[in-house]
Amino acid sequence: MQLRLIVEASAKALAADYVAEFKEISLYSIEAVEQYLEQHKASTSKFLKEMFPEVIGKEITNETLKLWSKLSRNWLHFRGIAQKLRERIETYGFPPSYSIVLPIKYDEEDKKDLQELTKRIKETRKLLKISFEKWKEMLKTYKQITPVRNRS
Repeated sequence: MQLRLIVEASAKALAADYVAEFKEISLYSIEAVEQYLEQHKASTSKFLKEMFPEVIGKEITNETLKLWSKLSRNWLHFRGIAQKLRERIETYGFPPSYSIVLPIKYDEEDKKDLQELTKRIKETRKLLKISFEKWKEMLKTYKQITPVRNRS
């Protein structure tokens, strides 16, 4: 869940600075971004599909949307979590170690899920690096975007 939040927040933060600079729309807080998207009836998925490409390009947008969707489907929404739990119990006769609240030693059957989580973390890091580079490029190429705390 935290990885999806990181992906979503970084995309929205970059977009907020972009629209402030190039569209003269003032979005100085997460609440302002969310309100703007709500007014335009744009879910996060719609935002990523229709608005984010202008900010960072289609290729990175597609990667961002793909990662966000995988994180949502497999690690956040009940259906994906329940499916993983059911498949593990059907295959091995017991739930994944990480689904049990008590501290427990991971076993070989947890390897596939941990590898998937590792892959998603790597993809998140890659997109964060690209987003940060894009933000630095915006600062260099166009007039400086002042930090939120200094905007009036």
